[in-house]
Amino acid sequence: MPEGLSIGTAVARAGNMLLRRYNARAQGDFLKELAATRPVISPANYFSQAIHGDITWASTEKVFSKIFKRAFKTASSSAKVGRCMLPLSTTT
Repeated sequence: MPEGLSIGTAVARAGNMLLRRYNARAQGDFLKELAATRPVISPANYFSQAIHGDITWASTEKVFSKIFKRAFKTASSSAKVGRCMLPLSTTT
């Protein structure tokens, strides 16, 4: 983890970068999969919800690289398919 940077700030920056570079789906997938890596400290019961532990830097890096690769492949394949189909000359 970069020195002087909290885990929350690093996750926020990573999510924001995915949003700006790709789309909200990539950001949402990143946060959803990152939340799934949190360990359960106390399971849910009738009176209270489950208590989850904190996220780790190792799991953050792993999830980010997975989502970044997926978003990059999706963006590059959609760029090939969705090229602009306007005519080259504007004189008609």
